[in-house]
Amino acid sequence: MNKSPYKKLIINTLLFALGQFGPSILSVFMVPIYTNCMSRAEFGTADLVINMACMLIPFVSVCITDGIVKFSLDGKHDIKQVFSISFFVCLIGSVLSFAAYPLIYKYGQVSEYMLFFYMILITSVFSNLLLLYIKALQKLTGYTVIALVKTTTMLIGNIVTLRVLNMGVRGFLWSYVISNVAGCIMAVIYGNLIRLIRIKYVDKKTSKEMILFSLPLIPNQASISIMGSMDRYMLTYMLDSSYNGLYSIAHKLPSLVERLSSVFNQAWNYSALENQTQKDQKEYYQSIYKIYGCYMFVLASMVMCVLRPVMYVWVGPEFREAWLYAPYLLLGAVFSCFTGFYVPLFVISEETGTLFVSTLTGAVINLTLNSLLIPVWGINGASFASAVTYLVVWLIRGIMISKYVDIHFDNKMACINAAILFVQGTCLLIPESSSSWIQFLFCGLLFVINRKDIISFIKRITSIIIRKTGKNKT
Repeated sequence: MNKSPYKKLIINTLLFALGQFGPSILSVFMVPIYTNCMSRAEFGTADLVINMACMLIPFVSVCITDGIVKFSLDGKHDIKQVFSISFFVCLIGSVLSFAAYPLIYKYGQVSEYMLFFYMILITSVFSNLLLLYIKALQKLTGYTVIALVKTTTMLIGNIVTLRVLNMGVRGFLWSYVISNVAGCIMAVIYGNLIRLIRIKYVDKKTSKEMILFSLPLIPNQASISIMGSMDRYMLTYMLDSSYNGLYSIAHKLPSLVERLSSVFNQAWNYSALENQTQKDQKEYYQSIYKIYGCYMFVLASMVMCVLRPVMYVWVGPEFREAWLYAPYLLLGAVFSCFTGFYVPLFVISEETGTLFVSTLTGAVINLTLNSLLIPVWGINGASFASAVTYLVVWLIRGIMISKYVDIHFDNKMACINAAILFVQGTCLLIPESSSSWIQFLFCGLLFVINRKDIISFIKRITSIIIRKTGKNKT
């Protein structure tokens, strides 16, 4: 069997890991500054402004950025045309976004920070566009360096504005904007992108293809934003912003798990598009899915083992109870990662519109469960609603993808792993069964039942590294 797809996936994963996991690790060390320099209410408000801006990105960009890598790597389109079309679509969308100003201003928590809201929205749109184009050029090293510079800029900005200048919410938001601008400048310089921004490169046929591909993704991405952010809005509305601040900190470790997954998902998406015509792709997809599932459940279980002690030393005194709300968020993070695994398969099959059905279903379930559970269960109501939502979306996508690709994904082991992780998380919330040895017992159980896949994965990576090292020596 051809091993090159595995090599490409591992190399791409390492590059994306450096570009995304590196910044995530740096961000972890910033949490003590956030939680000691900002109150729950302040952090909750800043988080709400950023999330609301990110929620509008799919509408402003028309999701055209999601097609950049696909249209650039398919060998059928001029990459200069792809970039110019994407740039002008994002530019027009940014101008039109100001039409929503009166509606957004009515939301009390955000109205005081409208300038920051629009700066974050527009700089995020173009930062995403430029970084994705660097990836489309297959300059993954440059992509990694720019991502690191972007995050480092934000961290330095946060130290200055929060610790030194004590600027609170505004300091946090300024740091976010400046980091986006730094990423844009680096990408433009590295990719020499100014020369590509020309009206003459905007081709009518390619524009139509890209827009028709991207339009069905708007409701899908909007529904994803609802699933990921609506709990924050509803906590703020039903309770207050201090609860959202606590919930946001509780989400930090699960977000780190999702970021680790997104490293793999980006590499997987990139490699899947590169290998979409290979004859052995069926075995390749099935093998990667199995390894991916094992990796995600074991990782989440390990995080759950150290959740309480880490939160106690990691965050400020006002935020220490956040660990109580993280177990179900961790479970939801794993399910969310599984839903993301199916996305490149829908893209390859050119069935992006089909994604919307599952995502919309998830958004409706999320809204319903949050409305029912937050009033009676508080923050954990939002956490549990998140886990159930992503579980449903995962199951729906697993059924739907079988209609478009002749691949059988064995979810039996994934369901067993999910059940064990659910019991582990529930035990953590029960005082009588929350001791560390019980948590490590569940983690050990996951290692045992997944031992074959873990050993196989280690052997595969070791073999590739040995061959690579041997070639370099010769």
